[in-house]
Amino acid sequence: MSISTLHPPPSPSSFTFTLHLHPPPLPSPSTFTLHPLPSPSSFTFILHLHPPPSPFSSTFTLYLHPPPSPFSTFTLLLHLHPPPPPSPSSFTFTLLLYLHPPSSPFSSTFTLLLHLHPPPPLP
Repeated sequence: MSISTLHPPPSPSSFTFTLHLHPPPLPSPSTFTLHPLPSPSSFTFILHLHPPPSPFSSTFTLYLHPPPSPFSTFTLLLHLHPPPPPSPSSFTFTLLLYLHPPSSPFSSTFTLLLHLHPPPPLP
C-alpha cells in the first residue's frame, strides 16, 4: 500500500499519526519509518479502515531509527467501521516494530486498542 517516512518536529512531548483509508486498498501491507522520534516521547498511531476488507489480513511495519531513549509510551489504535464478520479467520493484524539500534535501557509501554464500530453482536 504505502511506504512513508515521517520527520516530526525535534522536541514535542507527544506525537500522533493518523491514517484514514476509505476504502482501504487490497492487499494492505504498509511500512512506516519514523526518523527521528522525540525523546522522551508518547507516540500514537491511529489507523481507520472504512470499510475494512473482509477477510482482513494486514501487516504494518514500523521502523524506529534511532528509537527514543527513554521510550515512554506507544499506542496503536485500530478503528474498523463496520467490524469484520464474526469469523475466527476473518481478522488478522500483524504489527512489526523494529528498533534500530535497540535503546538501552529499554523502558516502554505498548498499547493496542481495537475499536469496532458498531460493536459486533454478542453470541
